[in-house]
Amino acid sequence: MLAEKKLGALDYILRISSLYILIWAISPPLQHPMLFRIIVIGASLVWLMISLLSLADTDTNIHKTYLVVCVFCIMAIMIEWVCGNSLLDAIISQLQIIILLLFVLHYAYYSKYDVNFIKILTIIALICLSIWQVRTLIEYQANPGVSRLLVRSGEEAQFYASKGVGGYGLIYPSIFSNVCLMYLFRKVKGFNKILVLVPLVIGVLLVFSSGFLIAVIMTLVSLGCWFVRMFNNKNINSILISIFCLLIIVFVAMELLLQYSDSIIEALDGTFYKVKVKEIINALRTDQVTGKLEGRTSRYLESILGIFKYPIVGAKLLGYGTEIGGHSTLLDMVGLLGVFSFGFYFALYSVIRSIYKTSKYKGFIITIILLFVLNGVLNTLVGSHGIIFIVVPGAILLSKTEVENESTVDCSRSDERSC
Repeated sequence: MLAEKKLGALDYILRISSLYILIWAISPPLQHPMLFRIIVIGASLVWLMISLLSLADTDTNIHKTYLVVCVFCIMAIMIEWVCGNSLLDAIISQLQIIILLLFVLHYAYYSKYDVNFIKILTIIALICLSIWQVRTLIEYQANPGVSRLLVRSGEEAQFYASKGVGGYGLIYPSIFSNVCLMYLFRKVKGFNKILVLVPLVIGVLLVFSSGFLIAVIMTLVSLGCWFVRMFNNKNINSILISIFCLLIIVFVAMELLLQYSDSIIEALDGTFYKVKVKEIINALRTDQVTGKLEGRTSRYLESILGIFKYPIVGAKLLGYGTEIGGHSTLLDMVGLLGVFSFGFYFALYSVIRSIYKTSKYKGFIITIILLFVLNGVLNTLVGSHGIIFIVVPGAILLSKTEVENESTVDCSRSDERSC
């Protein structure tokens, strides 16, 4: 009896830690204050230790994922430390990637031993996102252009974040949650459709209000896939072709937007959309906005060259970290950390492969994977982006139509605490 009570208490602490990590990752007011960062570090260590204790008596491939994630995070922190940062600063500098990979471990653990908790995490994530989306959308309407202030970690960003206004770390998770809501909208029935449609509309409006060009493109692609009803498992090739065609359409639309920009701006005179359209047009015109597309192109080139220049030790240990682009996590990691980056890529590959293999809705999974890769290649990945490893399988589970062989609860364990 004593062992059962202790196990139940540990499981309760495990869930509380998961909830805090999730809420911290997607809540702007919690992002900047040092106290909340220290708490999330503590919650992460507690979750890691307890989940490892729970896995101690099992023989599973999850150990491999845990091992590579832990080794990668420790090595990344040590490299920052060797490069001159204090140990705390080294941890803080890697915190966003650590949180991202923690979500990988969350999926690996809960999909095996507490699958129903993924549903709870997904619902809380969608509700929490909706709250900050509404607050942020209101601010974006009242103060156009504020999204650009929230990209960095300056005083202005901290000021708005403390008031619940999100920027980069809210917009891109919203894209992923929007795709999950699109999927759910097709699957649920009755009044639940309204419950799904309202946050979906809010999320889409927020992305378009942000003025982030890549975010808008990703949303247009996901909306296009949704409208042509490509979320199915019968015609994977048509999904890939459709996404490719949609990307072409987006870039053609961008070219037409530039060609007829004056007429479009004149037609929108007196409306809020005039400001947003002007922002998008300015972002497309490299001669009008220094460091936009032209700057990105040069950074991507640096990232690609870094893969070949520093494939073994990595640029950071050699003191050449500033030579890597810094605007593409998926391209930068090899150049920055060399062979030590293996753990990062393996962790992402393992969880994406698991979600894909255990789901019969291949079109939905392919769409979200392509969006995640597009995000990671064209932008930096942060901790909040890791929620896709919760909300994607969570959306499938909430639809109550998925049967996953690897995501069923293992009732054969002696404690049967998950059954």
